[in-house]
Amino acid sequence: MGQNYSTLRNRIGKGGKKKMKTKLTTDWICIAMSGKTADGREIKAEHLEQMAKAYDKNLYTAQIWLEHYRYIGSNYGIVEALETRTEGDKDKLCAKIS
Repeated sequence: MGQNYSTLRNRIGKGGKKKMKTKLTTDWICIAMSGKTADGREIKAEHLEQMAKAYDKNLYTAQIWLEHYRYIGSNYGIVEALETRTEGDKDKLCAKIS
């Protein structure tokens, strides 16, 4: 038995019931739009559609990192799902993040 009593009690909780972890998930958030970027590149609507269609959290989970640094603490969440939306003449890539 590699775990001591206090570790097990913290994991299980008072009264012997397992603690439930709460998972919060955002509503759909726009993370990209079709058109010109600030540095002059162009994001095409079909690329956004391909991203949304191909994203599979179980195959490769996109994680949210501060400034792409992976050695400072843990990630700030994961991308649960992607979808595209059209508003006016712009196509948007939206994500649910938890």
